[in-house]
Amino acid sequence: MKVKLVLAASAVTLGIGLLVGFGCSGEHTDVRKRMRVLGFDIEEPPPERRRCATTITGKHLGHILAITDEDVSQAKQARTFDIRGGANHSHTLTITLENFQELQQGKVLSFRSSTDSQHDHAISVDCTEIFGGGTDQ
Repeated sequence: MKVKLVLAASAVTLGIGLLVGFGCSGEHTDVRKRMRVLGFDIEEPPPERRRCATTITGKHLGHILAITDEDVSQAKQARTFDIRGGANHSHTLTITLENFQELQQGKVLSFRSSTDSQHDHAISVDCTEIFGGGTDQ
């Protein structure tokens, strides 16, 4: 039976509550090599990703804006999002390439949606929270 481990720093916690630590040589590849010699199957930590929180205010709530890490980190051009969500009408929001670059730099941005049904919405986008990479295990 192989035990899957997720490496975080220079210590590994086994599912049975046992903590196996190694002297930190500055290179985690040494730790992985040592664990493989012991017969453990090593699973790399997931890559770091950003989590984007969006806030939409105004009347007729129910609109949703979902922006992923890939939307921000892999943007090559402007993108228009439909924020209809559970509302009975739609609005759009266009985020420019420059806006995506600002989000990558950790800026929190404010926007106005398109005007539909005689109103618009204030929208805030915050992509500053980073998770993964073995740091939030």
